[in-house]
Amino acid sequence: EQKQGGEEFAGLTPEQQTRLKSSIDEATETFTSRVEAIDTEMATLTPQYTKIQQEQAFWQEQFEKEVNGERSGIRGLGPRARSIRDDQLAWRRTEAARLGVLLKSLSEEKSALLASIAESKATAIAAFEKKLEAERAVAAVEEARVAALRRKVQADQADQFVEQQNQIRATIKEQIDSMLIELKRMQGELAATGADERATIEAIASDTRRDILTQTLALHYLFQQGERGGKFAFTTYWILTALFMLVDTIPLMVKFFCKAGPYDKLLDREEVQYDSDHAAFLKSHHRYMKELGEGDLIAVTRNKTLENALVDGVEHSRAARAFLDSMIELERAFHEKMLAEQESDAYAAPEKREMLEAMKKGFYEDMHRRMENFFAHSHNVPVQNVGVRTGI
Repeated sequence: EQKQGGEEFAGLTPEQQTRLKSSIDEATETFTSRVEAIDTEMATLTPQYTKIQQEQAFWQEQFEKEVNGERSGIRGLGPRARSIRDDQLAWRRTEAARLGVLLKSLSEEKSALLASIAESKATAIAAFEKKLEAERAVAAVEEARVAALRRKVQADQADQFVEQQNQIRATIKEQIDSMLIELKRMQGELAATGADERATIEAIASDTRRDILTQTLALHYLFQQGERGGKFAFTTYWILTALFMLVDTIPLMVKFFCKAGPYDKLLDREEVQYDSDHAAFLKSHHRYMKELGEGDLIAVTRNKTLENALVDGVEHSRAARAFLDSMIELERAFHEKMLAEQESDAYAAPEKREMLEAMKKGFYEDMHRRMENFFAHSHNVPVQNVGVRTGI
């Protein structure tokens, strides 16, 4: 039956095979359940029927031996033969006949049910084939509609593409025309500019020179005309020159001879701070270069950014170590003082003990906050700033 069903399902998709199997199972569900019940009942009755037949054959053989006198030597229907017939054979014959009739009726009913199952299966397959044909027709109509829509969409896209190309062509033509007009205008402006430049050059060439050299030569020529005011002009020239030099040098003289003011002190403080920072950098840089030459970090110097980051990391590590040492010393001193205070005030009032606990809690919270601020500031230093600082 499975082979026949597999042949009938051939050529169908998995989804269609599932639907067909569901239809067949639904159509033959009643008959199938009855056939399973008959099989169960026959599986129970068949061993009983076989056992009854075997026992009947055994007692029939014993009965015939008694009647023939093979066992007791008395021929005919004796007491033992009647006992075997009445006590062993009679009810087994009746039970065997009943079981045979029951098995026969069950076999006939099963045959009829199998025929009904086959008929129902054929009916379900026929109905499914009709439904499948209808679905194929609907699918064919839908496929034709989709193909028509696809052709229409392709035609619309082609029309839109042609229209877009025409618009682009018109736009390019307008741009070319406007650029040609602009080119003609620029050519005219360049021609006018060239003409103006030539006219200006000619005017400059034909005009009297008024540059500084010409004016200086004219002034010296005036100095040489003594009887025409040359000496007066020469004297005036030196007086004005001395006046201008005096005006320029008075601030310098005042600044040189007077006491330094607050502004000068501020500038001097910045310069002193810069000099000290620069001296500290040179000292640390010399120490770093010495350690670099003695160690295995020479490959780092090939990357300037990495070198600057390494130098900055070393400086931060040293600063962090000094900071931690100071914090540890401060905590140790505070702990010793608190222990001494607690030992001296062992029997002090509760208010004083609470005050000491509050002071301890505030001290450790302040230390924790200072450490967080220090390391947060150390880790948030930008790389560019590090490079600039190490390069000073």
